[in-house]
Amino acid sequence: MKKYTREIDMKRKAAEIVYGNHFIWSGSYKNDLVSKIDLQYTGEPDIYLKPDDGSIWKANDTYHHDGHGNHLAFYRLPLPDFDELVDLLLNSDIQMDKSGAALVLVNEEYADRLLVKCLEIIDGDDDLESYSGFFAALKLEKKEGVNPNRSPVMGKRYSQVKEDHENWERVENVATDVLAAKRDALNKAPKKKGIMARISSRFFKGSN
Repeated sequence: MKKYTREIDMKRKAAEIVYGNHFIWSGSYKNDLVSKIDLQYTGEPDIYLKPDDGSIWKANDTYHHDGHGNHLAFYRLPLPDFDELVDLLLNSDIQMDKSGAALVLVNEEYADRLLVKCLEIIDGDDDLESYSGFFAALKLEKKEGVNPNRSPVMGKRYSQVKEDHENWERVENVATDVLAAKRDALNKAPKKKGIMARISSRFFKGSN
């Protein structure tokens, strides 16, 4: 039964399409997704037109949702710049745009600027719990045995690499504490019973 349920769930996810203003994600393979969202190939590699609004989109399997290669993402051109991506992650009401922004921001090309932004947040805001989603989306929690330094090292002096490492380590420590506190708060919050649990408790109440 568990295996059957898991297979159904995998099929459901494969058919899912999640839309944002800047990112589109699907569990479908590329050709299936293109047909489902009515994209028209422009003749340029991986570039598509969305006829209903005239927007141009690029297929990119780097910015997929959860690390599995059969999940494809499209991002709208032009891709938002660093500040716009941060704003999407912090303030967008559209979950796909938040997730897409996070997946772009973790690329090495943004690492130094992301470090500066993280330090600005932890040094300049007393309400760090409000950034728990930011820390979680960027996967900034400490991982045992993993080097915290996300910044490039090529062309940098040893002192700069060391400083980057220490700063990323500090960011990871803060993110880890914030997310742990958030989980603790959620675990202590009263849980609402689902409808089946309520029916079951009502049906069997006093039956023993």
